Formats: sequence, C-alpha cells, structure tokens
Amino acid sequence: MIRGMVETRAAGFWLRALAAALDFGIFALVQASYGALAHLVWSTHVEDAWTLAPMVWTFTFVFAAAYTTVLHALFGQTVGKMIVGVRVVVGEDGVPPSFGASLLRYVAYFVSSATLGLGYVMAALRHDKRALHDLIAGTRVECVRRALTVDGPAGPRAEAPVDQPSGVIPTLPLGPRNRLAALILAALSDAGARRELATLAGAGEGSLAGDWLGADELGHAGALRARARRASEAIATLPLGSPKPSLAEALDAAATLHDAGLHFEVHELLEPYWARASGEAKETLQGLIQVAVAYAHLANGNLRGTRTLLEEGRSRLHGRTLGLDLEPFAHALAHSLARLTDLAESDVPPFPRARKE
Repeated sequence: MIRGMVETRAAGFWLRALAAALDFGIFALVQASYGALAHLVWSTHVEDAWTLAPMVWTFTFVFAAAYTTVLHALFGQTVGKMIVGVRVVVGEDGVPPSFGASLLRYVAYFVSSATLGLGYVMAALRHDKRALHDLIAGTRVECVRRALTVDGPAGPRAEAPVDQPSGVIPTLPLGPRNRLAALILAALSDAGARRELATLAGAGEGSLAGDWLGADELGHAGALRARARRASEAIATLPLGSPKPSLAEALDAAATLHDAGLHFEVHELLEPYWARASGEAKETLQGLIQVAVAYAHLANGNLRGTRTLLEEGRSRLHGRTLGLDLEPFAHALAHSLARLTDLAESDVPPFPRARKE
C-alpha cells in the first residue's frame, strides 16, 4: 500500500543510456590515466606494449565492477545516474539494493550484452522499463523525485537537507524492517515478544549480524536498536492486549506507536482494518495511514512524498470521526506541512485518542 500512496516514475531507456554513456566516459578517463601512468613508469605507450595492455584492461574491468557495485549499494546511483537523476532501487519502498544484489546486477550486464544488446532494449519495450539485468537482480530504475520547493506561510522556500526530527526514526532495509514491525505488533499482545524486543534493544552488533542484519546491513544496527528501544519503552506502558484487537483497540495502540515515532508500524497495524473497511471508515483509515506513511517518508528524507501524503491524509480526515476527535489532528498537520524542512518533534502532532465518555 505504501508505494500506492506516492506514484513513482520508471526511468526510460534514453535516460538510462545517457547515464551509461557518462559512466563509460569515466571508465575511459580512468583507463587513459592508467595508460599515461604506465607510459611514465615504463617509458612506452600501452598500445605498443602487448604485456601492458592486458594489465590496463584488467584494471579498468576491476574498477568498473567496484565503481558500479559499491555506488549502487551505497546510494543506488553511479555518477552518471546522479547527473541525469535516476537511481537503482529494490523493494516496495525503493531502497538501494544490497551489495550482493548490486554485484549480481553488474554480472548480469554481461548477460544483457550476450543477447546482442536486446537485454538492454527491454527497458524501452517493457511497461515497467526494466532491462534483463534488472529482472535478474530484482532491481528497477526510477527517476529521482526532486522536491525543489516547499510552500510555507512565507512563500516558496528552497528545499534544504532534512535533519530527521528526534521523534521520527529512519526505517530499516526491507527484511529487518518488516521483521521488526511484526515483532513490535506481536508485543502488543504477547509477553514473550515484549521480552524479545527489550533484548533486541540492547543487543550488540555481533548478535545482530546474521540473525537480524546481513553483512551489508550492519550499518543499520544503531537504527535497529533505537527503533526496538523506542518500541519497547512505549509498549511497556500498555497492558497486554488481545491478539485480535477491535478497531478501537487498534487505534489506541496506533496512537502509542505514532507518539513514539514508529510510523511504519502504525501503517502495518492499521492496514488490515483498512482492507476490511468500507465507505467512510475506509476513507478515514486511509487518511490515518497516509499520515503515518508521510512521517515515515520524512524520516528517510523524502520531502515530496511527505508533503503529498500529509496533504492527502489531512483532506481525508476533515469532517470525519471514527470514534476519534480527528478535526484538531487534521488542523495540526498543517503545521507539519509548513515546517517540513526543519521539523522538530513538537511539530509532529499527537495521534488522536478515543473520546472518553
């Protein structure tokens, strides 16, 4: 449902071809530099020295493999892709591929080439713009959403880098993110899950490696512990609930998670109720979920996604109740919209609680 909230655009064949051409220009520059160095050291032109030419080509091949694999794993972008504004992503949230997937994608380039280039042309023919090497590695290439301005009370402002507010924790890579969310939701009704969550909050990097995080995900150990700690402390204030809570009970638990900065988990908690609902209740739940996903996007620096979802969620909540006093919450979201580039914890409004009779 998250990806359905914000439309993304697949990068077309010619944009990708331009990015590849720019990267090949970098490879050519590196090869020329290595050849010039060889000329200085051995006082001969590489093309005239049959023993040196294989060394230069091997160096270029290794550099291209490392350049492509590492930059895709770290940023989802090579220099060429950064310049044209596209990136390689995986999963429903559009995160950069793992190191293993990035390496597989590089190797798959040769499979695309072995088809006389038809593997690359697939990006022009397929609706999703995926080339053969994308299909092999499970990746896709998207245009980078550029949020250039944020409209606030003082008029348009240039977008600045986002400092994540202290009340919002960045989400994790897809696997550990979903697993942790499942554990957090289980802890709402299961004492064993609460103990596991508390243990996870204090776990060392060694115990997380292999079990929770892959070798290329260990950089997320701190975020994983922080998220587990925040959830453990918040859920500890709640009595053990029912494994199948009513909508009212789920909304109350969602309020606790939201106020703890665990917005992705709010989405996971409420989505089944949204799927079963109809009419006004479905619209209201979608509005609440959109707000939750908006703050999750904000934690990851996606201002355009945040703004779009806050506006849509806010409009869906106006004039509705669902047993909650939603109007003040909808009005408070306007404050977040006005302060997206420098949002503080106090600018994230508390989740509406059920009215007390």
